[in-house]
Amino acid sequence: MHRFVSQPLNVPHHEHPYYRADLEFEGVERFGASFVGLVFLGNPEADETTAQTPAQGYAGRFTVFGHSVCFGDAGHCDVAGRVSPFDRNPEHPLTPVNITVQITDALKRVEETQVPVTVLAFSSNPDDAERQDILRFSRLTLVTYD
Repeated sequence: MHRFVSQPLNVPHHEHPYYRADLEFEGVERFGASFVGLVFLGNPEADETTAQTPAQGYAGRFTVFGHSVCFGDAGHCDVAGRVSPFDRNPEHPLTPVNITVQITDALKRVEETQVPVTVLAFSSNPDDAERQDILRFSRLTLVTYD
């Protein structure tokens, strides 16, 4: 299991109501193990024994289908961008992706003005139990819609 704990994110004040809240994980890497990410709000000590309940700050989950080994020739798994703006080929399968987790109900239970986000990443491969690099991404953002 890999635990990621964010710096505290600002929670919108209750005088600015919102109807939906999302956590956006930008640039999630897929070259590596497949995994499930469990998301908790306000529980930086969450681990594999933590119950997935509102009382423990559980907010949602997401999955990533990874690609851990490259069987092709040299360069086969190198992610390359588009050849031109008119290139209609699909993106390379290992292009990083953006993942959105809807956390509206969990965020509305938060009373503080800031909250850390904890993600527990569980690999589908038991050999990865001790790895601390399963979840890799470029940015985490809290987005609310009013």
